[in-house]
Order: sequence, then C-alpha cells, then structure tokens
Amino acid sequence: RGFVISALYASFAGSILAMQNRFVTPDVAGFMHSIEIVTMAVLGGAASVLGAVFGATLLTALPQVLTFLQEYEQIVLGLIMMLVMIFMREGVLPSLSQKLRGRG
Repeated sequence: RGFVISALYASFAGSILAMQNRFVTPDVAGFMHSIEIVTMAVLGGAASVLGAVFGATLLTALPQVLTFLQEYEQIVLGLIMMLVMIFMREGVLPSLSQKLRGRG
C-alpha cells in the first residue's frame, strides 16, 4: 500500500515537472539526480514525509549558505553530510525530535 501511495506522489510530481518544463528528456531523471533525491530522504529522515521534505530543504539551502567558502564549499558540504549520516543515523529531523523529547 505504501509503495502505491509513493508511486502516486512520484507520478504527480513528474507530471507537474513535465508541465512546468514543457518537455521531458532522460537527462532530467539521470543517475546523479536519483542519488540526490535519495540523499535528501536519508539526510532528513526517510521514515516520514516531513523528514524527507526537511532533508530536501536542507540539501537545497545548504549549498547556498556555504557560498561564502568559495572553493571549499563542496568539501564542507560533503563533510557536513558525512557527519550527519554518521552521528544522526535516523536523519536530522528524527534525531532532533528525540533530543528535544529527552530534554522536555
């Protein structure tokens, strides 16, 4: 049942993308794009939709925040992602909510 619902969301998002771009090419859904989407879900927390949305927001905004580092931007971004995946294995959002519940 969950697979069907996720396929429904994916098809809806793909339809919106095709309407926005007015065409679809195989380059839109390449291997690196797939890796980026999986990284967004893992970074935020793949167990919930809110976690995946948080991960997408984080992975989209973080490179913009790190632009002041110029040539070190990609290195720092990779380091942050590695540290999050090592120390926050469930994702950023579930880890933060567990820490807040533990303190409250």
